[in-house]
Amino acid sequence: MKVLLATSMEDLEDALEAAQGSSFSVIAKVRSREDVVTYSSELRPDTVVLSPELSGQMDILDVIYQLRSLDIRIVFIAGSLDPGDVTITKIIEYGVRDIIFGEIRIGQVIDILKSASGNQNVSVPKQLEPFDEDEEEHEGPLKRIVRLGGEVKKSIPRVSLRTRKSVSEIENVIAVCSPTSSGKTFVAVNLATALAQQGYTVALLDCDIRSHAVYAWLNCPTGEEGLVRAMQDTEDPLAHAFQPHFIPGLYVITNDPFENKTLLTEKKLIGLIKALAGVVDLVIIDTPGEFSMPVTKTAIDLAGTVILVADPDYNHLLKLQAEMDGLPEDFNFEKMVVVANNFPDSEKLPVDDVQKAAGLNVACVLPAKPTVPESIKAGIPVVLYDSELRETFEKLLAEPFAMEQIG
Repeated sequence: MKVLLATSMEDLEDALEAAQGSSFSVIAKVRSREDVVTYSSELRPDTVVLSPELSGQMDILDVIYQLRSLDIRIVFIAGSLDPGDVTITKIIEYGVRDIIFGEIRIGQVIDILKSASGNQNVSVPKQLEPFDEDEEEHEGPLKRIVRLGGEVKKSIPRVSLRTRKSVSEIENVIAVCSPTSSGKTFVAVNLATALAQQGYTVALLDCDIRSHAVYAWLNCPTGEEGLVRAMQDTEDPLAHAFQPHFIPGLYVITNDPFENKTLLTEKKLIGLIKALAGVVDLVIIDTPGEFSMPVTKTAIDLAGTVILVADPDYNHLLKLQAEMDGLPEDFNFEKMVVVANNFPDSEKLPVDDVQKAAGLNVACVLPAKPTVPESIKAGIPVVLYDSELRETFEKLLAEPFAMEQIG
């Protein structure tokens, strides 16, 4: 069993590393919440030992959600959290069963790692205390490596975060993504509608599990649970889709975010996308945010075309540039199409800024329109009644990438 350690507790991690053997092996130790997700996506550990004391900007619940979406078992060291704490309630909903309350005993942590997953209640000697995060922050990575060189068993291999799992692309799948709130759902909904208006059968798959914005954009019924049911029935996923009566040919697969919690694992997502791609002309996926999120990475890897949505917000462009720079060197940029959204007619906000941030040419510019908020409130895609935006989306569909996927 491969174990990734993410606790910020040096003594505990060193003891676990020293105790590794035939039952489990430590493949990496990380020092931030963001690194937990990144390393887990690339190294695919069987188990992550995680503590809420781990530093980072990500909410610990987001970290746990993403790990569970990868089918990774979590041993959660609750620390000072009480069993009745809302965080504990949420992680149990996400399928976390190995939770250590109170003090920690190394022997019992090892027993948990060796055993099948189950509810645990463990204690440990008080001398095991987390390391001083401030001290590590000022020490610097090189000095720390030198200091630990004589203390830690050298059993963790050097890893390369450029390694990617090979996934075959599906030509008639389009993933719409953006690391910022730049209008990806707007593009996904209206692109799917424009395609359906041209006579194609389109599955609009709502994978933005944190908000399920597609649900609100199209006024889906209260209690909608098409995504949950479609994942369970890949033999006939369209039977569980919502079909807006005014858009023939459009199949919307989403959940009511207020009533249905969705746990999208990579295996289930791949199965659903492949099933949909076999029964409709096109699958449009509205992805979550950052490219590092497992659901987003899976959708991007599977898609024959990736639409990257950007807007003129300078802070958004800076984040976009950072996310693009973080993509692996072997990423297929030829399948990425950049859409500049919500651009006013102003020389002070040039589209060139988007091209500089993305490092790719802009294929389509969508103008800022006051009709967009109205369309959201009405639950009617704006391309159905705004001729300028409809023509712009039709031009986007005329791009070679779209015709190749459909034809």
